Amino acid sequence: MIKNSNKRVGRLDMGNKFLTLIIAFCYSIVFGSIELSFNNYSESNGTADVVYSSSVEIGGFQIGLLGGSLSGASGGAAAENGFTMSSSSTTLLGFSFSGATIPAGNGILATLSFESTASQICLDSPVISTGSGSAVDVFLVNSCVGDIPPVVGCSDPQACNFDENATAEGECLYPETNYDCNGNCLINEDCNGDCGGLSVVDACGVCGGDSTDPDACGVPVYYSSSEDFGGFQFS
Repeated sequence: MIKNSNKRVGRLDMGNKFLTLIIAFCYSIVFGSIELSFNNYSESNGTADVVYSSSVEIGGFQIGLLGGSLSGASGGAAAENGFTMSSSSTTLLGFSFSGATIPAGNGILATLSFESTASQICLDSPVISTGSGSAVDVFLVNSCVGDIPPVVGCSDPQACNFDENATAEGECLYPETNYDCNGNCLINEDCNGDCGGLSVVDACGVCGGDSTDPDACGVPVYYSSSEDFGGFQFS
């Protein structure tokens, strides 16, 4: 029996018998990490291995299943270390009545058997604890088997829309010359604000002007008159 302060009680149908189990997971402290994945899937046999890689000992596990109908589990490190495994159609539960644990390491956790399979079967919402009841971070890697639809996306890391999960090549988008993917200019702007532009302020303070003599710039004089005039003088 695995203890925890939350005292979550789960009831699992085991044919004509019902076994009430108090599953203990301490969520206040996360201890170590585990990766779970599927391997050796056989559609004809209706079986698949759950593979683990763990930095800590495993004291108990509960693993959900999406797609297909689970009929049971056997073998693997769970059986080798005296774990009792029971299942519903969508959930696998494993623990040891004697408090035994699965040592840190990697290998096959258990082999799942299915009454029926869907086009795709995935591991879902795993919960794993150490022998002392501390919760463990669980990461799913290659956690689906069957007909997995392609993920269309750009596989070029230099593109603006790079998708690390892409399995089928899609359209890649790239920034304009001298710009990054957010539209920021990567080089100097000229006096007109043009990225990489060549305009400069001339001697008279005009952007893009051609004056080189500041004494020849002159000052414009504006007028407003209701009468025609034939000459002018001012100082």
